[in-house]
Amino acid sequence: MQKNLLIIDDTILEFMQSLTLLCIEDNKTTQLLYDAIFEDYVEKIIFADDGQDGYEKYDSNDIDVIITDYAMPKLNGLEMIEKIRKSDKTIPIILVTVISEADVIIQALNLNVNNFIKNLSNLKKLSAHLYLLQNLYL
Repeated sequence: MQKNLLIIDDTILEFMQSLTLLCIEDNKTTQLLYDAIFEDYVEKIIFADDGQDGYEKYDSNDIDVIITDYAMPKLNGLEMIEKIRKSDKTIPIILVTVISEADVIIQALNLNVNNFIKNLSNLKKLSAHLYLLQNLYL
């Protein structure tokens, strides 16, 4: 797999390599994909298997950025984001979903989701979304 999907300024890369990324995804293959994409870009990746697990890992770790699936067991992505937003209005969140229903998108916008990714077929786009989130910190 191609490692350098995105050329990143050294200062930004150094900053990104200090971040802890929480990936909430119930599909193990997709978790492996996230690991392959981000292992060189962030200091630590924490994986959660569903929305409830994601919320618990968010609550018990010092998380800097969240990437979450929408459709998951126990709590879906939006339900988990809603719980997180009660205590943290600013943590950057990327929502990955194939759902394009207006009510889901509106709810995500109301929860201040920072970015949406419709699918994972474009790995360069996923890396670019994380790159853009650095603007929220710098």
